[in-house]
Amino acid sequence: MGFLFQRLVRYGPVEIGRALTKSGDKGYIASCTADQCGWSAEYTTYGAVCIAAKGHRCRITSKYENRKG
Repeated sequence: MGFLFQRLVRYGPVEIGRALTKSGDKGYIASCTADQCGWSAEYTTYGAVCIAAKGHRCRITSKYENRKG
């Protein structure tokens, strides 16, 4: 079996990675790392997951809120 999750990039508190989806196919996952947020989404294309990650507006104050990079 290959990888379960491979981190690719971070936008604010949201991490994007390649992973196995619920159906067992390889896809892209965006997940908010802020405590108690719970937001995540899976997509088949990298472009779609980037748009979702950049558009996520987390209402939870995160330790990454003022972080650059």
